[in-house]
Amino acid sequence: MLARNDRVASAPAAVMASELDDRVASIDAALTDPQLGETERRQLWQQRVEALRELAGLEGTQRWLAANGESYDGALVSVD
Repeated sequence: MLARNDRVASAPAAVMASELDDRVASIDAALTDPQLGETERRQLWQQRVEALRELAGLEGTQRWLAANGESYDGALVSVD
């Protein structure tokens, strides 16, 4: 992604961004199938938009944290 600044990315955030990039690439590949029906194509576009929103949110958070002298530590928790 051209807007990405790898100088401010933490390793966990870089992995998450890479996974989102892979998801978008996979969706893009699926969208090239001429056999797709209208419903499937619409669902794929919705998935693509959601993945791009997640990626934009991650990138925005990374930049905000970097601007404030912090970093994304990637700690995940489960809340039941």
